Amino acid sequence: MSADTDTDNTQIKKLDILIVGAGIAGLSFVYALRRSEIYQKGLVGYRIIEKKQAPSIDLGYPIHLSSASRQALRDLLTPSDLARFQKAQSTIPIYHDGLTVGNYKGEAMWRTVRDPGVRSMIEREDLISILRDGNDEDKVEYGKELLSLDEIVGEGRVEVVLSDGETFKVDLVIGADGMFSHTRQLLYPSQNSLEELPWTIMNSRYTSPEVLGWCKDLNGINTIVGDSFSATIIPLGHQTQAQAQSIEEDREDLRNQSIAGGIEDNDQVGNFIDENNRENKQFIDNPTNGNANTDHTHINLDSHTANPSVYVALTIPSKWLEPSYCTKLSKCTCEPTIHSVFLRQLENSDGWPRRKGFQMYSMNKTVAGRGKVILLGDAAHGMPPFCGAGAGSAIVDSVELVKVLNTGIDNLNSSLGDYMTQSQLRNGPLIKASKRLLWLAQGHTELSMIARRVVFWGLEMKERLSGSRHRAEVQLRQVIEENRKGSDERDRNGHWNQNGLVPVVRQWAVANDPFTNIYG
Repeated sequence: MSADTDTDNTQIKKLDILIVGAGIAGLSFVYALRRSEIYQKGLVGYRIIEKKQAPSIDLGYPIHLSSASRQALRDLLTPSDLARFQKAQSTIPIYHDGLTVGNYKGEAMWRTVRDPGVRSMIEREDLISILRDGNDEDKVEYGKELLSLDEIVGEGRVEVVLSDGETFKVDLVIGADGMFSHTRQLLYPSQNSLEELPWTIMNSRYTSPEVLGWCKDLNGINTIVGDSFSATIIPLGHQTQAQAQSIEEDREDLRNQSIAGGIEDNDQVGNFIDENNRENKQFIDNPTNGNANTDHTHINLDSHTANPSVYVALTIPSKWLEPSYCTKLSKCTCEPTIHSVFLRQLENSDGWPRRKGFQMYSMNKTVAGRGKVILLGDAAHGMPPFCGAGAGSAIVDSVELVKVLNTGIDNLNSSLGDYMTQSQLRNGPLIKASKRLLWLAQGHTELSMIARRVVFWGLEMKERLSGSRHRAEVQLRQVIEENRKGSDERDRNGHWNQNGLVPVVRQWAVANDPFTNIYG
């Protein structure tokens, strides 16, 4: 096999790579690889396979990107794709990277404000679309699965067999095939590094005012902790039907633009991932550059034609879903508890019938790969969805691996060993932290509930005494107010946003200042 073979065969590929999986991890790696110096010089070729028969239509829910992953995207994206990324972020009215935690009585337990002005959320669909469009979608070979791999020690290559019977050799295999990675199973057939957790996470979007009422911070991420359950609530803003249609048309136009060649070819060349060669880009995380990143999410709270929407990720004990447990509860005649009010409101809301549940799993440790087989993202370190993990960690993995290949292609064994060590050091602590946070949030034992109260009380006291939260909230108010004023003026003048398609609307949280509501 000669992956990514040029029609002009005058260049010999020094490194053939097979990428298994076309999710965020696989697409991020290919995107980064195509922008690397070794790819531009013709020193590497690739194939990417995906077991699904076609590109996924159901692309999930909003995702939180850690500061490390946002930095990786600054290094990675072309100027045009960075503009698309910022525009996509601006559709979700999250204005800082902190967290507000409340209990099932509706009382605030801990609040932190980090990086005022930063937009840390993006719809998964938008991120996937950007990565797909930058990767030449025709190169993804759908309907193909990795059946076996065998590292040939004497040759330093890996022989692989695909589900269609094709057999060939490559220099490097990248397993980016998710939590239940078949690549990892082939690499370690007798090792079970995946742990099934006793919880199920249920995702959906809601437009119920009752559900929205549980948001203590309408400009940030909220978490409710209850008795054996927790819920992360993220405001998505108001959307009229016309606005929702406009956003979808915008996304479709961007897809068609890319397919038609609307993204200039020079965006894809001469722009290598190199610490010494960063472009003069408009930084995503620069709080002083708020107007560029936060325009056009300002919502008119008094509008009678727009619906407030929120994304809720509810984590419950899996046993609650068992028929025997439901039968037992149906016979209970006791008074409903306070936290059951929140759960009943979810059940009676418009988003409940559309919910999607997933059994939670976690890796016990980071399994970064072995020899010439490298694992990325959830395949290497799948974990509970805390700490900005998941998609964010997959992006960081991809960019870091391409940097290693770019500088160490002539000493591949040593370079890959260094990468695997760094992946373990980077992601191992995240696995442990995610499990601890999940244990605290769920409160499924008396010990965990006591620990929860102590930990959150200590964190809250630290925030109050240090004064850092007050300073950050002042800065956050200024960012929101400046953008509100700017959008109001453009709204009066009938202007559209700088990138063209989404009409200006008002920020819906300013009318009821959440900071005053929570802490006076």
